[in-house]
Amino acid sequence: MRNPAPQEANFMKTVVCIGEILWDIYPGRRYLGGAPLNAAVHLAKLGEKPYMISAVGRDELGRSALDQLGQLGVDTRFVASNDRPTGTAVVHPELEGDERFDLPENAAYDLTELSEADLAALTRLSPDAAVFGSLAQKRSKSMAESVGRLLAAMPNAEKLFDVNLRKQLYDEDIVAASIERCGIFKLNEDEVDTISLLLFDEVMPADRFARFVFSDFPCHTVVVTRGGRGAVAYGRDDETVCADAVPVAVVDTVGAGDAFSAGYLSAWLRTRDRSAALRAGNENGARTAAHAGAF
Repeated sequence: MRNPAPQEANFMKTVVCIGEILWDIYPGRRYLGGAPLNAAVHLAKLGEKPYMISAVGRDELGRSALDQLGQLGVDTRFVASNDRPTGTAVVHPELEGDERFDLPENAAYDLTELSEADLAALTRLSPDAAVFGSLAQKRSKSMAESVGRLLAAMPNAEKLFDVNLRKQLYDEDIVAASIERCGIFKLNEDEVDTISLLLFDEVMPADRFARFVFSDFPCHTVVVTRGGRGAVAYGRDDETVCADAVPVAVVDTVGAGDAFSAGYLSAWLRTRDRSAALRAGNENGARTAAHAGAF
């Protein structure tokens, strides 16, 4: 899909990222994380202007998160503070998949709420895009409502839904409503299996899954990451493009998918070229997997 690049292609893009702010707690160390936050940091590194919408606690972890985000170029004016503890995810490196993470309940980000003043300020920003996921929406009614209100206030913005399934922290209603609201639906191969069964009552290959998505939802692109086999993008316009993985000595895959999303979105906003966006996503994901931590 090759459309003329927008005239403002060389200007930084304004991207709103809404969802969890948390710390990944490893044995003996910690890293700032959360999927939308990871994407925001990577977008800043790529030269864009990200705004984070979330909440932190009035504690040392919350203060440290805000300080670090500011240093990394993420605007935190829409990050609230409350009396709950700042979110954490306890990481067990020896385990695989979702079992690597323990997510304590009643975290500060579960109380994320958008005021009318926040929505008005966000509307004045006229964002180019938004990034959101499923985890925080499932954990919190207020977060799910905030996501819906935010996206409704941005009718002309590109919207990327990175489903990021975690430990049954999803359901059919959340996933379906999120696909309904996005233009780009991004997921990995395992998530294709899970969501095709959840929404369409059968496990299906990615190409068939994309056709079913396009038949039921208005999004224009389904992006599927495939680990060492790269990634593929399916377009409503019948375009299918693939990009090979970037060879890398993997140190830690935490955050690599979020880095891919940031790379893909940044390139897409500037080129409207799915092939270029896939390559950028793969490159950014590989850079992240080559070191410990999500960014």
